[in-house]
Amino acid sequence: MNVKDLEKMREQIKALYKKKREELDAQEAAALQSLDVLEKLSPELSPTIPSTTLVSTENGKSGTLIDAVKSILPDLIGPFDINNVISLLEQKYSDLPRLNPTSISGILRELYEADVIERLEKGQGKRPSIYKLKASL
Repeated sequence: MNVKDLEKMREQIKALYKKKREELDAQEAAALQSLDVLEKLSPELSPTIPSTTLVSTENGKSGTLIDAVKSILPDLIGPFDINNVISLLEQKYSDLPRLNPTSISGILRELYEADVIERLEKGQGKRPSIYKLKASL
C-alpha cells in the first residue's frame, strides 16, 4: 500500500459519507414535512383553511376548499403540481384567504387516495408531487 492508495481510500470514504449525509438530510426533510402536514391537519393547531372550511365559489354559493380544488381539476391541462393548483385557485377564487400549500397538498393526496387523480411522480423534500387527471374526468 502506498500514499496514492491511501489517498484514494480517503476520497472514497469521504464520498461515501457525503452521500449518506445527503440521504439523511433528505429523510429528515421528508419527516419534517410529514410532521408539518400532521400539524396542519390538526384542527386545534391549524391557523390555515382546512379542506372542510366553507369558501365562496365562483357562482356565489358556499363550498369547501376541497370542492374548490375539485372544481378547477378540469381546467388543469396535462401534468400538474401543487403550484399549478394554487395559482389556478387564486385566479378563479380571488376572495379566498391566503392558501397554505400544505392544505392544498393534503387535498391532492386525498384526491389521489380516492382515485380521482393519478400521481405520476411522488414528491420529496421541496420537489412537489406531479399529478394528472384520471381519464374518466
